[in-house]
Amino acid sequence: MDNTIIFEAPTTFEVPTQIVDEFLTAPDTELRLILFLLRNRNKSFTKDDIIKALKAEELRIEAAFQYWTDAGLLFKTGSKYMLERPKISALEVMKYTPSQIAQRIERDPAIKFLSKQAQEELAKPLTESDASLLISIVDWYGIKPEAAALMIHFCVENGASSMSKIQRTAAHWAENGIYTYDEAMVYLEQQQKRSTTLNQISTLLGFTHRKLTDAEEKAFLSWTGTYEFDLEIIKMAYDRTVNNTGKYALSYMNKILTSWHEKGYKTRFEIEKSDNVAEKPVQKRTTKKRYEPKIKMDIEGSMADSWAIIEADLKED
Repeated sequence: MDNTIIFEAPTTFEVPTQIVDEFLTAPDTELRLILFLLRNRNKSFTKDDIIKALKAEELRIEAAFQYWTDAGLLFKTGSKYMLERPKISALEVMKYTPSQIAQRIERDPAIKFLSKQAQEELAKPLTESDASLLISIVDWYGIKPEAAALMIHFCVENGASSMSKIQRTAAHWAENGIYTYDEAMVYLEQQQKRSTTLNQISTLLGFTHRKLTDAEEKAFLSWTGTYEFDLEIIKMAYDRTVNNTGKYALSYMNKILTSWHEKGYKTRFEIEKSDNVAEKPVQKRTTKKRYEPKIKMDIEGSMADSWAIIEADLKED
């Protein structure tokens, strides 16, 4: 290769940086496919057009399309592929025919795995509509099959075992960027921690037979999250609220905990120490009069008398 390389580009098209940063080692057909699509964006093609342009067989091209959808670079709805994930609503799904469903389950091990897991979790055979929805969650919502299986397990565990609730959950995950198994695990751990926190505080305050309000959930999570208070400190605030108001009052209790947080208190000792300082009466300082001994007055008086006697003696002389 020459030491000097000259590059000119009179006609250019955009290539997502992710392709260059992460996929330079992609297989040859996959790279040629994505470059062909980027060069001819917003156009339609027949299968024969792509086979002719890439000089590859149909099954090889299908595998290349699948490569980029699995990588999260292409998103498919029907026969349309897009570079950006489409915005979806909880009611949107793709419809698959029985033959398409059977073909996906037969050819795609991940879809086969998801289908099997869903049947075990739901404890019933999947209907055509159920199977179509599962594939749509993967193709349209963009949730990976292993993450979707985890999502279904989460839904069933929490009593949301209908397909409509699973669909709404999938839409929620997609809207919040939860697509992979790792992202799903992080989210579910956060949800478990959140649920445990709310249950512990609810039990502490005696709320075992009612649903928490949105304001209570927000406050409880703030006390343990932002303020980093443990249950002992929350119990102290609750006791003071009841002692001062005669009942549970969320706003009053929140003011107490907010005040402690702003003062930097973290432990019972720090709070009780502050209470002791506040309760100790402040003694008034009194200004003492300067002590002037009487003897000074007597000495001055004696000196004056002596001087008068001396003056008289001098006059007589």
